Amino acid sequence: MDNKKYAVILAAGDGKRMKSDKPKVLAEVLFQPMLRWVLDAVKHAGVDNTAVIVGAHKEQVTAYLDTLGEYPAFEQKERLGTGHAVMQAKPFIEKAQADNADILVACGDAPFIDADTITGSYEYHKNSGNDVTVVSAIVDNPTGYGRIIKENDTFKAIVEQKDCDSEQAKVREINSGIYWFEAAFLLDALNKLGTDNTQGEYYLTDTVAIAVAEQRPAGIYRAESPDVILGANSRRELARLNEIARRRVIDQQLDRGVNIPFPDSVVICPDTVIGRDTTVLPGCILRRSRIGEGCQIGPYTMLTGCEVGEGACVEQSTGEESRVAGGARIGP
Repeated sequence: MDNKKYAVILAAGDGKRMKSDKPKVLAEVLFQPMLRWVLDAVKHAGVDNTAVIVGAHKEQVTAYLDTLGEYPAFEQKERLGTGHAVMQAKPFIEKAQADNADILVACGDAPFIDADTITGSYEYHKNSGNDVTVVSAIVDNPTGYGRIIKENDTFKAIVEQKDCDSEQAKVREINSGIYWFEAAFLLDALNKLGTDNTQGEYYLTDTVAIAVAEQRPAGIYRAESPDVILGANSRRELARLNEIARRRVIDQQLDRGVNIPFPDSVVICPDTVIGRDTTVLPGCILRRSRIGEGCQIGPYTMLTGCEVGEGACVEQSTGEESRVAGGARIGP
């Protein structure tokens, strides 16, 4: 499908429970801001035009976006809900409408959104001819999430936690916060949002009820992994995300033929490439590096932006923006 695709990423949250001077979306998972994880996934999914909604920490977020060089920002001056946040990008959405495009809306603090989920949900969205498609997930504990409400297997609405009745609260299929919209429908639906809810906010989820009331096509794409919903509102939750991400990368490296005999104390960032039959020993942190085949890295080694040739040994060393020749021995 070669239709143009746009995206709006919601990144206006304060993250007060993080007890940090940085906004939540700049909190790091494996040394990379959560926002960057989301932007990278969107880009890898083939979305060419992406805007970011910023809030109280706009200077920090826009300064970070400037380093990436390709993301326009729109400010949400008041925190009046997710629908209100998307309203701030109206000129961007109007451009998408002129391009006859579809728009992805996602959260900037959910780092495990992945290109496969974005692509799969887009294909479902287009093949179904939907005006709105919501990505859902099945979870054991849905507390805090909007519930996917159906009648006779027909998608009817998303009901936020605080607005759920006792039966709706039991539903385990929840809204991931990821949507695809047909641009013209999104513009029209944003103009019809109200604040008749317990929070007195403009809910983006109400666009589904608008579509259903107007008999416009709305659908659900269920994500394969519930991890797409995971975010962090506290340092403890951030630590959990780091551990999940760390373990994922370790497993990927093992599957590629890297030897990591004691993985519990090893951190490998996803931007590091390691050749087969290389051994990574305890106490290593590897970032933005390329390591050849048949090497020994560690124990207790940190490499950032390094290139290590085949058969090299680097132990008990710190390297930054350095090159280690093949067969060389570095450290202790």
